[in-house]
Amino acid sequence: MALALVEAGLLRNGVVGLLADKADTRVIEGKVTLQRTTVRESAGIAVAVSQSSGFLSGSTLSGNLVGVHVQDGSTLQEGDQPSGEPLELTVAPDTRFVDNGSRVGAGVVPLPGRLPSP
Repeated sequence: MALALVEAGLLRNGVVGLLADKADTRVIEGKVTLQRTTVRESAGIAVAVSQSSGFLSGSTLSGNLVGVHVQDGSTLQEGDQPSGEPLELTVAPDTRFVDNGSRVGAGVVPLPGRLPSP
């Protein structure tokens, strides 16, 4: 199934952090945390964050088109600890970027639609 999605161009990114369904008032923010994780050979972005926050620590992003990408109000910073800000992706200095097309993406890219919260 995953191979069919990749071949159809529908599954190109490694990890995507999105704000949950805006109509669901129970959800305030979306958040992605990756520690000691490897994301490799994504056809698109290794870690994309849109209207959400995240923390990458001790991870390796390798052989991806783009290492990290933020958009729709999310910002990028480097730091040892997760930020308390709701729209900030923090990348710890011990996260490695190896052989990616670029370390950081720019602009707005199409991402999958938001899923309704459980």
